[in-house]
Amino acid sequence: MSGFVRTIWLLFVFAAGHAGAELPPVPVPAANPITEEKRVLGKILFWDEQLSSDDSIACGTCHIPSAGGADPRAGLHPGTDPGTLDD
Repeated sequence: MSGFVRTIWLLFVFAAGHAGAELPPVPVPAANPITEEKRVLGKILFWDEQLSSDDSIACGTCHIPSAGGADPRAGLHPGTDPGTLDD
């Protein structure tokens, strides 16, 4: 087995073994706890299109919550995108 194939195989085996592993909870500073007001404000800002330079794209346009915060689309910036999840 070549070095490249062995490396890919080891990466696959490692990833498969950790696929179901849960992430640890996000640390929250005791001096700055998460409150309901902060959670709601974060959600509002995440979906606010007015934060983009042309008022058309929110963070949620690309960072889809159901995709784990990732963008399931192609790796290019979508540009102006009427009709997507954030409209």
